[in-house]
Amino acid sequence: MLLFTAKDIFNNWVKFIHCPEGNEACFGMSAVFRMSFILVLFHILVFLIVLSRTQLAAIFHDGWWSFKFGLVLVSFILSFYIDNVFFEGYVIVARAASVLFLIYQGVTMLSLSYTINNAFVEYWENSNNQ
Repeated sequence: MLLFTAKDIFNNWVKFIHCPEGNEACFGMSAVFRMSFILVLFHILVFLIVLSRTQLAAIFHDGWWSFKFGLVLVSFILSFYIDNVFFEGYVIVARAASVLFLIYQGVTMLSLSYTINNAFVEYWENSNNQ
């Protein structure tokens, strides 16, 4: 929505952005793929930082919202300089990864449901025995 309203502003940038069919190729679905790619990179970066389990990792995870927002925004703008051919390959990888992620989410939700059910059954059995 933002890109649609800001399309006139970006028209001046077309000569710097590598869009094969004019500025239309960098908006719409291409912008969604670019933002998806940037968010994947951002979350991998956050994961790697938090993986260290240091005090700095906790501070970065819980705070620095302005820095993180700015990082994502600047990365998204810079992603317009990446050729569209790269994102054609990224789409294929993202589709395959999304299927695996949906399976993972389904298994996780099923496991959570069983855990909650077992806790409720145990609580009900303990309350009936008293």
